[in-house]
Amino acid sequence: RGMMLLRADSLSRGHSGVRPEVVERLVALLNARITPVVPEQGSVGASGDLAPLAHLASTLIGEGEVIDPDGARRPAAEALAAAGLAPLQLEAKEGLALINGTQAMTATGALAWCDADRLHDAATAAAALSLEAMMGSFKPFDARFHAVRPHPGAGEVARNMRALTALSGINESHVNCARVQDPYSLRCIAPVLGASRDALTHAREVLEREMRSVTDNPLCFPDSGEILSGGNFHGQPVALVMDYMAIAVAEIASFSERRTYLLLDGQGGLPEFLAARPGLQ
Repeated sequence: RGMMLLRADSLSRGHSGVRPEVVERLVALLNARITPVVPEQGSVGASGDLAPLAHLASTLIGEGEVIDPDGARRPAAEALAAAGLAPLQLEAKEGLALINGTQAMTATGALAWCDADRLHDAATAAAALSLEAMMGSFKPFDARFHAVRPHPGAGEVARNMRALTALSGINESHVNCARVQDPYSLRCIAPVLGASRDALTHAREVLEREMRSVTDNPLCFPDSGEILSGGNFHGQPVALVMDYMAIAVAEIASFSERRTYLLLDGQGGLPEFLAARPGLQ
């Protein structure tokens, strides 16, 4: 459904050489909750998402399979008829315009980004809870630290940590504390989670640009009457930031694992494995 929405948007921008009916039919399928069955594998993104978009386009002409509004898998022609839609008769350029572009990877990337964004917020809250449980210091989240190393993500995480722990009484325990510094997985919460936040911010900027783009080929420019052939279908801009985002999410998980270890190892003032009788409880 994300592919269908993005494909309709791209075609509607007026550079793909298709009739308005093609865009309107994609919107009609979305509104009727008729969803093309698209294999998860089968596209490398170099020449566009050819295979996934071909499965999407086949639904418009009454071919292939769909998931109907009831969640059942059935032939596209049957689902179209049930919705009162006739198969679309494609005209010049329309078949190529429907299968050439980056809408599969962009839709997948956008949905993954939303998950990663929620994960980052949850990870920050979990980090604050871990800091409390291990009676960690709040000093690493002092705004002055992040003013002299002004990475936006680190500053944001530090602000969130200050807000999450604002009413805590734990910090008072450090007034006469002999501990000089906390372990990295507490002390470096802001720079590590902040770096992941910066990566997610960059990925979002690229994805949003791609969503607003025309990515098929060749393209029509009505003002001059020209038709130009190029490479807007290539998925490299999205592919690189998706790899970057995967690294950022893996680091969130890695840092969480280290804090979990500290909570369980029995050396931070908490019972080993958080149990009075480890191995039995």
